[in-house]
Amino acid sequence: MKTALFSILKNLVLLLILGVILVFIFSIYIVKQEFLICFAAGSLLYILACILEAHSHKALITSGSTVFMYHTASAVAKYVIKIAVYVVIGVVFLVSGNNMKYMAWLCFMVAGAEVVIMLYKHFTKGYYISLSDEKLVVSTTKPEVAFISGIKQINTRHGLVYILKHDLKAITIRVDIMPDKEAFMQKLTSWAADHQIPFISEP
Repeated sequence: MKTALFSILKNLVLLLILGVILVFIFSIYIVKQEFLICFAAGSLLYILACILEAHSHKALITSGSTVFMYHTASAVAKYVIKIAVYVVIGVVFLVSGNNMKYMAWLCFMVAGAEVVIMLYKHFTKGYYISLSDEKLVVSTTKPEVAFISGIKQINTRHGLVYILKHDLKAITIRVDIMPDKEAFMQKLTSWAADHQIPFISEP
């Protein structure tokens, strides 16, 4: 619930900053000094909302959960791609030679926020897999949650684990890159047995 609220707050702040930029570009109601103050305040609020959203992912770890670190290259790659896209778009705006160059500030700010979140999640161990008596959580760029009642079966194949849900969606876990993969597989096997979830291991 908190994650959704912080996500909404983040998007509202982003829209507010965009609105301030457009008013500054196309009207005379905001002078540059006022624009800079509004942009700086909005940027700080946006980054704070992003950090709070990332921090709220840790709240999915309930009391008594077993947690394993799960830092994947694909998660980092997603952040890097997003950062690169925003920087490229920002450069395009910056070299436009007109007032649209101020849109570059927004792009660079969002790219900077993505860098902050990537580092924040790395240093606060925000990339994890959590097993509890009610659900499984896989948190990388965004958390994926599978409640026990919604899991149809678990399949393992070639170093991958597939959590198949009744709604036909699946969560994929790359066990081969986990530092404590043997401990994780032992815990996952016993966890599935305790909750009577079919566990199918394929060569």
